[in-house]
Amino acid sequence: MKIKIANKEIRQSLNIETPDFPKYVTQLLNLANQNTQGTRPKTVGQMSELIQLFPGKTIAEWQKWYIEKHPEAIKNAALRLATIQEEAKGIDGYINDAAVSIKPDSYKTKMALSEKIDTEVIFYTKAKNGIELEFD
Repeated sequence: MKIKIANKEIRQSLNIETPDFPKYVTQLLNLANQNTQGTRPKTVGQMSELIQLFPGKTIAEWQKWYIEKHPEAIKNAALRLATIQEEAKGIDGYINDAAVSIKPDSYKTKMALSEKIDTEVIFYTKAKNGIELEFD
């Protein structure tokens, strides 16, 4: 037997609002998480063990409980935005300790510009139903 439960139904049963993210935010968050390996046990703990210890039922209870158990988790996150001085060098942010610049795909045709970026460049292309990312 197979049962499919829609996300909407899950959210309703847990009394969770559907998040409303600006366009392209989820794709960039997923890329950043993938590059930083933000869901690895060394970063967040072994979830299969943590969920066994968690006594609550709601997302809000989980957030409170998790931060109490791992107070340094947010501070130790590997993603950060660039400072104004770093932005002047073409750096948009950091993934782990690697500087990255995020540019539209059309930037490739403008590479003859005098701007020189000495960091990893993540190119994005807006698609009809999402965003395409290209990086080395």
